[in-house]
Amino acid sequence: MQNMLIPIDMVFISEGLVIAIERNLKACSLSYCSKYGPNLLVDGVIELGAGEVKRLGVEVGDLVEIKYELIQSFDKE
Repeated sequence: MQNMLIPIDMVFISEGLVIAIERNLKACSLSYCSKYGPNLLVDGVIELGAGEVKRLGVEVGDLVEIKYELIQSFDKE
């Protein structure tokens, strides 16, 4: 992966379903790096440190629920 400092796992999601996983993708410092992912449209990608997909037991076909939490900023006045 271009501009990444560490190897990563990528989880590709469509409508809450894991449709593909790429594991242990190495960092790339070249001007052109390999592209990853399925030949299908996805609506989300989760990037994790390499090995986390295995550690967490994530598999193609798993359901994923992403919850968003509003984080309030505290501006100095």
